[in-house]
Amino acid sequence: DDPATFEAVVARLAGEEPADDGLRRLAAAWFMLGQWTMALTTFLQRAAVRTGLPRREEVEDAVEALQDVRYDLDWLVDLLRVLDDEQILVLHRPSGRGWALTVGGIGDNFQLHTLIAATLLSMTDDRLIPGMPPSAAEVAAATDGPLRPDGGMQARFHLVDGEGHWIWNEGVPADIPVVDGARVVLLDPLGEARTWEAGRQFAQMVPTVRLVRVLDRDEAALRIVSVPTIATPQHP
Repeated sequence: DDPATFEAVVARLAGEEPADDGLRRLAAAWFMLGQWTMALTTFLQRAAVRTGLPRREEVEDAVEALQDVRYDLDWLVDLLRVLDDEQILVLHRPSGRGWALTVGGIGDNFQLHTLIAATLLSMTDDRLIPGMPPSAAEVAAATDGPLRPDGGMQARFHLVDGEGHWIWNEGVPADIPVVDGARVVLLDPLGEARTWEAGRQFAQMVPTVRLVRVLDRDEAALRIVSVPTIATPQHP
């Protein structure tokens, strides 16, 4: 916004050479990047925009390359990494059961944690995990309701990926590695109570979670025993 600052940047880029129009456009693009980012973080909360974005991988690589010098791009990076129509295998070690879910529009693993619990915990359905599911207020916070329910959000499980490493709630679903063709989330008993305040990172992004099938006992057992036991530090 400051013409003097802009001209100083152009002069620094040009060095001893005269500043041409291309150099000035490059400098202008750098200063306008924040405004473009605000627009993109709004539109990318819509699934149709994310899935239809041309050259998405190239855009993601370019934005990630700037993260160390442009901290205002962090949300944009997270949105570009959002998974849509992605299969996740969820395994429950205590019961030996497993389920295939299709997920989309989930901004971080806090939200994924809540939505897995909402989908698979049940007091009545014997195909699922016996237990009290998240409250209606927690589910609303993780989908399309008020972001911060009274009492906050409650952890139900300890999450482990298919390579045996802890899944940090602070990460995103795209961080979960693909093992034998699918991202794997292993549910272990929760060691200690964990809570957090907000149900989702992006207020306008509506998530989808669909239970596709219940794994048969043999398939679930094979998947569970294939997850190695790895000691992971308690804090990232």
